[in-house]
Amino acid sequence: MAAGVPVVASDIGGTREAVEHEHTGLLVAPGDVNALAAAIRRTLSETVATCARVVAARDRVARELSAPAIAARVTAIYDALLGDHA
Repeated sequence: MAAGVPVVASDIGGTREAVEHEHTGLLVAPGDVNALAAAIRRTLSETVATCARVVAARDRVARELSAPAIAARVTAIYDALLGDHA
């Protein structure tokens, strides 16, 4: 997603958390080779929709999944846990 390439991935745990189906990429059921092939075909043929997903994915990475974004969330958790004890 950060590299600006289209995402087609299996709909499993961590991947499902990172990729929003139809918004930042396409998710398919694990082991469903027909669904995987169809998603790849869509990605290659629907250029406007694919480009929109790529842009949305890069934006999401920058906003929520980048090192600074994650560091800010972790810092906020520690601040909340420590409260006035810091």
